[in-house]
Amino acid sequence: MSATIRPARFPDDLGAVRALFVEYIEGLGLDLTHQDVDGELAALPGSYVPPRGAFLLAELEGRPVGIGALRPLPDGSAELKRMYLRPGARGLGLGRRMAEALIGAARVAGCGLVRLDSQRDFTAALALYRDLGFVETARYNDNPLPGALFMALALSPRGVPG
Repeated sequence: MSATIRPARFPDDLGAVRALFVEYIEGLGLDLTHQDVDGELAALPGSYVPPRGAFLLAELEGRPVGIGALRPLPDGSAELKRMYLRPGARGLGLGRRMAEALIGAARVAGCGLVRLDSQRDFTAALALYRDLGFVETARYNDNPLPGALFMALALSPRGVPG
């Protein structure tokens, strides 16, 4: 089975990216109004543009099956966002490849630290993040959701999470 992870091309991939983004948000079952996802969706690629950001598309046999993004934060770190794979694409190692590619993009951008927030009950995602070296850290954003968990991965000695 041919699987690729590649940078999304805007505007060419916008329809596929939007469809996957909406699936991701709807599938979470969480109220993300605090993140203004409608505004983010309307402004794509928004802050997810190189050289400090990235928006990746996962494809299986040439069909879009997942997304992942990286955006810069004001403190100079980067944030891993919108990691999503359609159910039929899970268990094939694409999530790991996506996360590794985004971490690589953060390194290329010179970021010393990659952050993310997730939910305590997203056990598969958390297991992947821990396996990649992410550790629990202090809150870094205004995520008000119960069960929110904050993680960080130091990419350099100056990026040690606090």
